[in-house]
Amino acid sequence: MLSRLGFAFRQSSRKLFVYAHPDSAGTDDARRTKSEATNDGGIEWVTDYKAKILEKKISWTSKLTVYQPVFYSGKKALEDLAPEFLAENRIDSDVEKLSTMVSTDWENIFTSQITKMISVNLYTRWVYDAYDNSVKPLPLDEGHLSNPLDVLKAIRKSGQFKETLGINIVYRFL
Repeated sequence: MLSRLGFAFRQSSRKLFVYAHPDSAGTDDARRTKSEATNDGGIEWVTDYKAKILEKKISWTSKLTVYQPVFYSGKKALEDLAPEFLAENRIDSDVEKLSTMVSTDWENIFTSQITKMISVNLYTRWVYDAYDNSVKPLPLDEGHLSNPLDVLKAIRKSGQFKETLGINIVYRFL
């Protein structure tokens, strides 16, 4: 097992489609994109673990990452939102606190060699992030955002789970 603790600085970027306005004349704006970037920094703890289990027939690799943001570049825009705007758009009233809550990412890979030429992998990942810090809140005017739907979608009340099963054919040149 290997663990490390340190400070991390992250920059997240997203590419979004820009849609044409109905009154635009002759330009093909439907395929244009724009990019947004946000920054955050905080304390990160990562633990890696490897073991052989079930009579050493299965190899298990696990990685747990816990990240506590200390700052977020969009937090000021979230703090300045008017309570009426939050209620009208069904956005959590403590959305500014969600952007600096602890996030967790836990990955597991189970690998087994079934025969000389066939192996099986099971990959699982569970991610909990209360607010997706890659979503940049765009202030419109005092207490309002131009992208309230994006901010609403960035709020996550539960974790995300991914599971992948792979069957591999292995051939060794020896």
